[in-house]
Amino acid sequence: MRINIKYVRIYYCLMLLISISVSFFGSKKIDAYGQVILMLSSFPVFAILGKICFNKFSDGIETKYPDLFDKYKMNYGVVRRINGYDIFNNSDFEKLEDYDLKENLKLTKQLLGMTIISFFSIIIFAISFMMIKR
Repeated sequence: MRINIKYVRIYYCLMLLISISVSFFGSKKIDAYGQVILMLSSFPVFAILGKICFNKFSDGIETKYPDLFDKYKMNYGVVRRINGYDIFNNSDFEKLEDYDLKENLKLTKQLLGMTIISFFSIIIFAISFMMIKR
């Protein structure tokens, strides 16, 4: 399964547009559902996709570069993964020659960015909805 970030951004824009339409142009009976649509369709989706890509990257490092994995690993009970904070600004991961691993790393970072953007947009959307509509 290959995730294209372009389609993820299009999905986010569509969900934001639908939420704005329902909240600001809907009747009083359904306008609060716009926030629910945005909350359930953006942040959790991006967080789950980011976690899936991170796990895929960590598993790829474990199988293809075991010494690099041992250098940055953390144990979560019986599960061993790379420390999530070590993927940012790390020259060891940037120097990888495997195309799939580099793409997974790039996608993980982009999905984390989309998760942060969607989290703050939910807050901004809720505040603006309360200021304008209520």
